[in-house]
Amino acid sequence: MAEKKHRSAPALERAVDSLLEMSYGFFSLAWLLATLLFAVAYWALASYVPGQGPPALELMDPMRRFLNALYFSVITATSTGYGDILPVGFSKLLAALQSIVSVVIVALFISKFASQRENISFEHIHQLSFDSAFHNVRQGLFVARKDLDLIIKKIERGAKGLDRKDWLNLKTAFQQMQIFIRRIPDFYEMRHRTYVIEADRELLLLDSVERTLGRAAETLTMLKEADIRYLAEEACMRELHGVLTLVGDIFPSTRDERFRVENTEALQEVLARADEIRTLIEHV
Repeated sequence: MAEKKHRSAPALERAVDSLLEMSYGFFSLAWLLATLLFAVAYWALASYVPGQGPPALELMDPMRRFLNALYFSVITATSTGYGDILPVGFSKLLAALQSIVSVVIVALFISKFASQRENISFEHIHQLSFDSAFHNVRQGLFVARKDLDLIIKKIERGAKGLDRKDWLNLKTAFQQMQIFIRRIPDFYEMRHRTYVIEADRELLLLDSVERTLGRAAETLTMLKEADIRYLAEEACMRELHGVLTLVGDIFPSTRDERFRVENTEALQEVLARADEIRTLIEHV
């Protein structure tokens, strides 16, 4: 097993070196092409698969739909995330994939730039990558909260039950939470510790997790009060259990040495929200 890892590591390094030999124009064209292809995918979902593309696009005529799909693709690729157009259903997974693809292309572009200019600080490059990853995690959790808000608003309007699209959106929201909560340890277990997360950014990160878990608890509470049998939706509950398992692994206790002492209260809030969800799914 160890020998296999040693063989695969040089192969990966050679692949990265080969990519870095490409021109700047290649990386620019790859980014533009990826952005255009994802825009077409968002447009196609909104046009032909109702409920799986950004809802705002479904209300537009075909030309405006494509132009706004391109706009949404660009702000997703650049991790801007204004929140005026939000993905639901399968388009959320596409948006997460596009964020990763765009970050990889930009990282390769920056790596090539750095390899040719020794006066560019590696620490500065690392910080840019860190900033991008930090923003993506908070933005991803924000999108999950917006998806949960749709369920909350429907119940507030007096709905007596949820349809399959609603349950799918709920399941996708829990999957989205897993995707981005799973990336939190990366801020603490980096191979090259040239940049360490500051106390204020850690607080923002914990706050995003706490608010997202709180929104999930609020959604379950409203489902319970409306006598909607959410426990019978095995797919949703399975994804929610996955969220709780991740939270338990990443935030095992308030004495975890990875987190700043000054942020202990925020960490306690995260654990309290997770316990609230456990109560709602284990003692109904």
